[in-house]
Amino acid sequence: MKLTAALALLICCLAVGHCQGPEDPEPWKKVSDPTDPEPWKRVSDPTDPEPWKKVSDPTDPEPWKKVSDPTDPEPWKRASDPTDPEPWQEVTDPTDPEPWKKVSDPTEPEPWALIPDGAGHLHIVNINPVNIPEGEDEIEPLFNPETDVVFRMYTRRNPLHEQLIRWDDPSSISNSNFNPANPTRFLIHGWVEGEDATLHWVIKDHYMRVGDFNVINVDWGAGAQTINYIAARNRVGGVGMIVSRVIDTIRATTGQSLDMINVVGFSLGGHAAGNAGKGQNGLLNSVIALDPAGPLFSQGQADILSASDAIYTEAIYTNAGNLAFDAPLAQANFYPNYGRSQPGCITSICAHNRVNELFAESVSTANHFIAMECADYNEILNGGCSSVGPYAKMGGEPSNRGLGVRGVYYLRTNAQSPFARG
Repeated sequence: MKLTAALALLICCLAVGHCQGPEDPEPWKKVSDPTDPEPWKRVSDPTDPEPWKKVSDPTDPEPWKKVSDPTDPEPWKRASDPTDPEPWQEVTDPTDPEPWKKVSDPTEPEPWALIPDGAGHLHIVNINPVNIPEGEDEIEPLFNPETDVVFRMYTRRNPLHEQLIRWDDPSSISNSNFNPANPTRFLIHGWVEGEDATLHWVIKDHYMRVGDFNVINVDWGAGAQTINYIAARNRVGGVGMIVSRVIDTIRATTGQSLDMINVVGFSLGGHAAGNAGKGQNGLLNSVIALDPAGPLFSQGQADILSASDAIYTEAIYTNAGNLAFDAPLAQANFYPNYGRSQPGCITSICAHNRVNELFAESVSTANHFIAMECADYNEILNGGCSSVGPYAKMGGEPSNRGLGVRGVYYLRTNAQSPFARG
């Protein structure tokens, strides 16, 4: 009987999943304190009806907004200056609406340009014309015209092997083949050029063909052979100054007249030639500028080519308005093929360098470059020219000094040598 009762109790326990005494009707509610009707709410402080809101300061209804300064309604905008509603827009100058465009001069957003050297290699340079350094020490204190410019002289007695002359050594002239009875021609190269500049060899050889000359190649490569175009541009005054000193030494040593001396320069060298003339108070026979450089030059600057730099000044433009200066700078201004592009040239580099070939040919050719005088420069800009005066030859040897050639001239050339059409 007892065995039967035990089995019945075991079956009952298995059926309900729990065995308990008959006095405990709901054992699943049993907790450590049977008097607590809702133990799941039990926390450290049973008097707190909503413990899930309990924070360090129970009087704060919205603790998730609590920051270091609870009076700041929008702490995510808080920056060093809490009065600035949009600190992410703050720049050095908050009045600048487009700070990402800010450059050294906010009026010049794109100061870069491709400029070729004398060999035709392109260089991208900053040509910001607003804040051009004034002194050599601000750019590259490595170029001293008095010591770094080299003067190589050639005559028919030494057409291939130079003789060096110095501004501070009169004996370098007296002991050379320099002949004061022969005309003297200085040739000044452009940017990133030096001893081997095209101007030096091509034009020098044409002078040798036609007569006895003292041809002096001015090598300022120590100042021109730099990627810093601004530095090279700012040195044209110093180069012109030292050329003028060599002229002084020549005159003091040999007695040669200024009327026998011409200075020819290409690109930056065109402005250096003008500065050499300035150093002689405009009394040189002629200054010839071949496609005088345009970037960073403007009319009225102290070191730009001007009409008064010699008794006769001439400029020949083959890439005007691009790599060369646009407006007339000299007494006589020649614009072959309207001066911007040249036949046979696709690039500005080709057009810029073409001027050396034109001038070299003009020195020795019997078929001169004959040009017509236009009414004004605006006709050149508009691609026209109404003949208003006598014809004149471009370039040539001797120059047009004393022939009354002044104004703006147009002519056509061939696409290849010989370029002159007569």
